[in-house]
Amino acid sequence: RLVMIGVPISISGIVFSIIYLFINRITSGFGTEMVATLGIGNRIESINYLVAYGFSLATATLVGQNLGARNPARAAEMTHKTIQLVSAYIGITSLFFLIFPEAIVRVFTNDATVIEAGRGYVRILALSQVFMGWEIVLEGAFSGAGDTWPPMIVAIPGAIARIPLAWLFAGYWKLGPDGIWWAISATTVAKAVVLYIWFARGSWKHRIVH
Repeated sequence: RLVMIGVPISISGIVFSIIYLFINRITSGFGTEMVATLGIGNRIESINYLVAYGFSLATATLVGQNLGARNPARAAEMTHKTIQLVSAYIGITSLFFLIFPEAIVRVFTNDATVIEAGRGYVRILALSQVFMGWEIVLEGAFSGAGDTWPPMIVAIPGAIARIPLAWLFAGYWKLGPDGIWWAISATTVAKAVVLYIWFARGSWKHRIVH
């Protein structure tokens, strides 16, 4: 039982790390400054990621408690309330990303090339941050129900899709490094939407939590 719950989360993490190596490789084709930009973008994104992850843990606890009490409706209600809270917080930070991208990047570097590239990256990230929050909270909800396969099934194809999309946007469509940033944001949105639809279907409500 422990293996069936834990393995999907482990596999998702491993695949994500491997995919990130490929994204790094594609990014390096545009110069070391772009690799630095990618790293800074990840640090900036962690401002929202870590908060969403904290709410995800809370969601897992609430869903587990309510399913254990045979109250799936309240488990769903708690999940939606958490999504609203995370969306409000990340919505505010995303506005700062859109309005003050250069100032945010300057916290991490003084390199003019990185600042210019980072300004575009932060703005592109801003468009997907709320969806990232959804995805993380929903992963917590599924985990609380002991149903970790849906997040894995959504996360792995979504992560893998970043490689061809990055190549398509950056190379074939000649968007340059911005194409890589768009590939990352687009897949984030897609994963969140698919996971939300899966959650709304309610199959997780029939899980038995002891």
